[in-house]
Amino acid sequence: MPKKDLRAGIDIVEVSRIRKAAQRERFLKRVLTPEERTIIGNNILKIAVSFALKEATWKALPPAFQKKTYFQQIRILWDCPGCQIEIAGWKGKVNASWNYCQDVILAVVVLS
Repeated sequence: MPKKDLRAGIDIVEVSRIRKAAQRERFLKRVLTPEERTIIGNNILKIAVSFALKEATWKALPPAFQKKTYFQQIRILWDCPGCQIEIAGWKGKVNASWNYCQDVILAVVVLS
């Protein structure tokens, strides 16, 4: 059986820090696509989860892919059951999970 190339990324975010950052339009434009902003609105928890998932996704990417991938090229699809992640140019699978507890979000992404 061939060995699968798995890559993992983890990120931890304090929701209170994202709440402050989300008051700046520049932060929201850098982190969320226009489509994500429409779907999420002002839901701070979803903004924070999106940020954590995008950070974890970026950390899981191979270094050559990281150099040409920004948050606008990583989309969180909230209109699916749970949420799914799309990465521009990525042909492999993306598995993601997140948990929220006491103002902290833990996001884990595995790419294959």
